[in-house]
Amino acid sequence: MRESFLPEWFPLSPDRFAGLLAAFQLKACGEPALIKRDLRSTVFRQNCGRELVFKCVHAEGIQGDPALTARLEQLLIACRAQIPARLLTTDGAACWHCGEDGSIWIVSQFTPGTTFQWLSPTWNDEDARSAGQLLARLHCAGRLAAEQLTSAERTVLGSILPSLADETFARRQLAAGSLLAPAEIDTVSRLVATAAAALLLMDLPTAIVHGDYHPGNVLFRDGQAIAAIDFDYAHLEHPLYDLAYAWLTFSPSSGLLTGYKQHLSDTGEALDPVYLTADEADFDSPSRSSPLHHYSVVAAYLLLLWATSADGRSHPQGDGLARRMIGRLQKLA
Repeated sequence: MRESFLPEWFPLSPDRFAGLLAAFQLKACGEPALIKRDLRSTVFRQNCGRELVFKCVHAEGIQGDPALTARLEQLLIACRAQIPARLLTTDGAACWHCGEDGSIWIVSQFTPGTTFQWLSPTWNDEDARSAGQLLARLHCAGRLAAEQLTSAERTVLGSILPSLADETFARRQLAAGSLLAPAEIDTVSRLVATAAAALLLMDLPTAIVHGDYHPGNVLFRDGQAIAAIDFDYAHLEHPLYDLAYAWLTFSPSSGLLTGYKQHLSDTGEALDPVYLTADEADFDSPSRSSPLHHYSVVAAYLLLLWATSADGRSHPQGDGLARRMIGRLQKLA
């Protein structure tokens, strides 16, 4: 590719991009088209004889072990989860490491006609219902895929709860934001640590969960959620974590829980009785001692952390999300 084809936002030099293409045995045709760019990653479309999606995860945005994330995706796909398949390099790797800046690159199939929107006010109940069905399918696959993990992989993936049970850790993270007064930081830190500790004592069954299920990580086509993307935060957790998180990110739509329960009812899958009995009121005001309450606290806290991060503050709706999560935590306290 000629250097003139590389736009100003492009994260690689022409020589390194040529090396990337060679690693996947690809030849670029035409200019790349930017999909998303933030402090953590750059994602763009590129014609290489077929439409592909290139994702660059910048060194500072790498979460966990990229090779393990790729294996999780492969296990989930084998269990019929709907995830765009990755291309492999010539040596069989699912990602390419750039020695120039420490970034990693993932190349996957482009799904024609799809869109995704993070924090958009335009989705409706039908969009959310379809996303709920997709999440239920993902959790069913995640339960089966988790059984195939080695003990070492399970240890690495683990749960996010032990770190959150440390009140000092939560207080330090919250202090980096600018919307909470010191007294509020203390209150939320205690709330989060108490919820995480309670969940650890409950010792709930776990599956592979997405970890960041929001509309920006769901591909929609003609109003239907057809695939989930971005599994960088996938880990072992009770599926209620994803559901509590998604219930907040798809709000104010009420369709997500309906779609989730509909899929489990239609297929006869039995993840946990709570999925078939909980309703919108339970999610809005969960019982204080319930797992749903504790996971709702954790989900609101993690969304608040993102909203007050550099990426969240730069997003046009990040401030609104932060204030909504503060209100949610106050309600749950």
